[in-house]
Parts: sequence; structure tokens; C-alpha cells
Amino acid sequence: MERSLAASETSQVTARGVVPLVILAALIMFVDGADMAAMPLAVPYIVREWGISPAEFGIALSAMPLGFGVGGLLIGPLGDHYGRRPVIIGTVLLVALTTIATAFSREQWHFFLLRFLGGIGLGGCLTNLNALVAEIVPKTIRARLLTLIACGIPIGGAAAGMVAPPAVAVGGWQGVFILLGGGILLFTLALLLWLPSPPPTGDSADADRAGQAEKKAVPLATLLQPLKGDFRLMSFVFIGLYSMNMLSIFMLQSWLPTILSQTGFEPDQASRLTALMQGGGLVGGLVISYFVDRGKTVLTLSVAYLMVVALLNGFGLLDPTVIGWGALILLIGGGIMGAHLAIMALGTFFYPRHMLASALGLAVAAARAGAVAGPLLGQLLVQHEAGAHGFFLSLLGPIAFCLFCVSLIPRVDRRRAKLGL
Repeated sequence: MERSLAASETSQVTARGVVPLVILAALIMFVDGADMAAMPLAVPYIVREWGISPAEFGIALSAMPLGFGVGGLLIGPLGDHYGRRPVIIGTVLLVALTTIATAFSREQWHFFLLRFLGGIGLGGCLTNLNALVAEIVPKTIRARLLTLIACGIPIGGAAAGMVAPPAVAVGGWQGVFILLGGGILLFTLALLLWLPSPPPTGDSADADRAGQAEKKAVPLATLLQPLKGDFRLMSFVFIGLYSMNMLSIFMLQSWLPTILSQTGFEPDQASRLTALMQGGGLVGGLVISYFVDRGKTVLTLSVAYLMVVALLNGFGLLDPTVIGWGALILLIGGGIMGAHLAIMALGTFFYPRHMLASALGLAVAAARAGAVAGPLLGQLLVQHEAGAHGFFLSLLGPIAFCLFCVSLIPRVDRRRAKLGL
């Protein structure tokens, strides 16, 4: 009888919670993608108005990914103590307020501080969002829904690129942040009304408490397990692939609007061309994930990265036209951003359950370092006037490293088979 009652309660939680959770989680990812894209999209307009070099915004462009890592590390654990729901709502509110406040920046350090605080909000929010989804969504559809939810990021980035030109036309570069921040503020009200809480009882709650007790007993040992023994190679491949791919994404996302503007495109055109990269990432992610699910991981990722290598060289062969360069940007987004969705799913197959959370945590931390390094590398290239062709060719380094990691996946598979994973 108790089991029937528990099953009934779980069914009610699932029916009532999953649909609004998936919709709201996808919208939070949408907010993440749009807010990450806002600063890079605004830079061409700001430098034109202020009469300064785009390279001076390198630190400001690195502020949000840096804050993201800090938020995930410091704010994320608060959900274990105070509940996922209040932390998610509070951090989204922080993102809304800092985004609106960015419109009133008058110095570069204002941009850095406000974007950093916004990044802290996003990092704390997404950490608890993933945990909330895992606690509510049934295991049988969890992976598919997480992939679908993650598609909100490129959609948000693409939408920001399309909305930025009319927002600037109405309110200047400040209009980008006011429009986005106002929308996030309204979205916070929707979270207050409809964001569900995880079930307070049941097997998953008991498992969570046991997992937390285990982490408290051996926190350092648990964290470093994926870097020891037979798992070193797996972690090198997974963490290396994830972090270098993230570096490439953030280098492109942060500086592509500026590079395009310097090449001769109008800022409005640069914003829309940047949106193509996000759109390509959405389609590419779905295509790559389809083949990865069917066991064609090495072939699919190899084709994606080799395609990106060829396309990066294409910028030196084609004249800078909307159609020609737009096609290159669309396909590059499909390769790099599309692979990103598949890499995290790939990592879940590399480790046993008891060390999976630690491995994913290490990968996310390393990826945040790549997200910070990408904009700074782009800043150096802009400062030294490498030009568009030099900028795109510089991405061959991290892409080559990703290809190297992909080539090691068969060795990882053999080691997994040896360990019985």
C-alpha cells in the first residue's frame, strides 16, 4: 500500500512538474544564450560611440564566463541547503537586474563588474536547474529532455543577434541590455508562478542524502577520482575535448561581431551573421546527437571538426559577402557548437555512476577556464591586428586538439570494456 501511494505521488509530481519544468528550463537556457551574446553584440556599437579600440573590451568580454564558473562553485551548492527553487529564482533575478544596470555603464570596469555578477547568477542558476531536472524528470526520458532543453542556448544567442539591430535603432546600444533585462525580469515572475519544486520524499531524496553524506566524508578524494588510475585517459579525452571546444565557442561568440565589423560589414549585418552561428549550432547539435546515439561518435565528431578546419580556411578564399561568409559561419556553428551538445552526453558513458558527478564537475570547471581564455586570446589577436583571416586561422589550434582527443576515443572504449563499464 505504501509503495502504491509513493508511486501515485511520484506520478502526480511527474505529471504536474515535468511539462512546466521542461518549458521553463528551456527558457532559462534561452536566457543564458541571449545574455551571453548581449555584450559581444553591443561592442561594435559601443566602440563606435565611444571612439575606442575594440581590443579594450577583452576583459569585459571574459567577465561573464568567469562569473559563471564562480557562481557554479559558490552559489550552486546553496540549492542543497535552501532548495533548488528559491536559488534558481533568486539567481535569475540577479541576472535581470545586472543586465538592466549594464545599460547605464559609463566605464569599462562597470561592464566587467556587472557582467561578472550576471555570470555568477547564471552559473548558480544552471547548476541548480540541472539538479532540479534530474530530480523531477523520469529516468526513461531524462537524457532526451536534457538535450532538448540545452537547445535553448543557441536559440537564445540567435534571437539576440536578430533583435539587437532594431533594439539599437530604438534605444542605442543601451537598448540591447534594457530589452533583454526587462524580458528576464518578467520571466522571473513566471518562475515564481510555475517553477516546480523537487519531490521532498522518495528513493531519489534518500539517494541524494546518501550521496551528500559520502561527499562530506571524502570530498577531495571523490573529486579527484576521475584523474586516477584507469580513468586518466578518459578524463584527458573528455575534459580536453570539452574545454577546447568551449574555448573555440567563446572566442568566436565574443569577437565575431567585432571582426565582421572591422572587415567592412555594418554592425547590423554583423549581428545577424553572428546569429547564423547560433542557428547552425542548434541544427548541428541535433544532427550530431542523432548519430552519436547510434554509436557513430568518432566518425561523426571527426567529420564535424574536419569540416570546420576546411571552412576556417575558406575565409581567406572568399570575398567578405553576406552570402559567402554567412554560409561559412552557419556551417562552422553547426560543427563547433553542435559538437558541444554531444560532448557532455559522451562523457556520461566514460565513468561509473559513483564518480560521474565529479567527472562532469571537473569538465565544467575546465570548460569555464576555456571560456575565459577564448575572449582573451581573441583580444590579443585584435590588438596585434591579425585581421579576419588570422583570427579564423588561429582557431585551427584548438580544433586540431579536439580532433586529437576524438582519435583517442577508441582507446577509451577498449579501456571501458576492460573495466566492464
